[in-house]
Amino acid sequence: MRFDAEDAQHELDAIGKGLSGHISIGIVPTAAQFVLPSVARQLLAEAPDVTLRTVVGLTATLMPLLQHGEIEMMVGTESSAETGYVSRLLAEDAIVVAASADHELFRGKPTLKDLAAYRWALQPPGAPTRDWLDHTFDRKRLPRPRVQVESTMLLMLPALIAQTGLLSFISRRHLGERAAKSGLKEVPIREATMRRRLVVTYRDKGYLSPAASRLLELFSRVRDSA
Repeated sequence: MRFDAEDAQHELDAIGKGLSGHISIGIVPTAAQFVLPSVARQLLAEAPDVTLRTVVGLTATLMPLLQHGEIEMMVGTESSAETGYVSRLLAEDAIVVAASADHELFRGKPTLKDLAAYRWALQPPGAPTRDWLDHTFDRKRLPRPRVQVESTMLLMLPALIAQTGLLSFISRRHLGERAAKSGLKEVPIREATMRRRLVVTYRDKGYLSPAASRLLELFSRVRDSA
């Protein structure tokens, strides 16, 4: 009932204002770095009076904010569907093992078993990518990665592992064209490649301002241009 009343008031306030006002979104770190900048640039070019507040975090942290109306939409990793919410696919993402380009692993053809001999920089247990990697080693009856640096800040890991002998587990988006500048290289092990989907989620039948609706459209175009 509170949401319905607030939505009605927001809709009345938005009449005649067009693309203006304030938008609050939650977004996971990878999408914040690789998806949000171009989308925000397009939105602000069309609507220079719009203000945008972003909360960066993992999906498990952001979903309660969406449920309590503290953010209007969330860009996160796909999970099981929840009643009352709609999710649109934005992009596919691959999480891969990475190391500095001059790491000794690249002298041969490394296997998953070979990775157990090295130390890692990873997110804490409970993070989806960390749990997936741990369970991958469990299934092969191999010791879990030996973590020397543990960080909740994914965005600091590429610079960290480029200057150490540590391995990490990060989005392939950190590599590719950026690899030459970052000094990183993917360790090509198929069974240690995690595939996930990035989605934008919002309340079904909830009110979105014209500016928020336009932002949602721009996010949806990410898939079409991928």
